[in-house]
Amino acid sequence: RAEGGQLGFPEDVINAHIEARELNDTCVCEPLLVSFAHAASSGSEVVRLVQVGCGDVHSVALDLQGKVWSWGWGEFGQLGLGFSSASYELGLG
Repeated sequence: RAEGGQLGFPEDVINAHIEARELNDTCVCEPLLVSFAHAASSGSEVVRLVQVGCGDVHSVALDLQGKVWSWGWGEFGQLGLGFSSASYELGLG
């Protein structure tokens, strides 16, 4: 399910996926590539994840460089960004 951004896709990508497949739910039923745009825009190498943890509507990952990435619904601060809100974009915590 993708109702809280926990899959790491922007809302427009999720909506396009649902519309193209004529789905009645926020389910992403096939693998899709998650793009770490922050890394690409800063000229960094490919992000290589070594560990991932998932909550009900948020996800957190540790990359090979020791950076922590978080995304999804952060209403209670679970993204570790220092504020509470929902983010459909990948963020660096």
